Amino acid sequence: MEDFKWGAFLGITLGIICGLTGLWWGRRAAAKQRGLDERFDLIRTRARASSWFFPLMGTCFFSYYCFLE
Repeated sequence: MEDFKWGAFLGITLGIICGLTGLWWGRRAAAKQRGLDERFDLIRTRARASSWFFPLMGTCFFSYYCFLE
């Protein structure tokens, strides 16, 4: 466990937490300005590709696996 890199582990974890917090905060601000309507949902569903989720989860899993090994 001497090779464990706490800075990298903390950086990835805080990066994920800050990113999710930013998404939540942005949606909350858009809802206050009536920006979450049917048009927003249509654009979001057409623009979102599942191919973005797999690399993100793979990168997170691989990073944690490498740090915890």
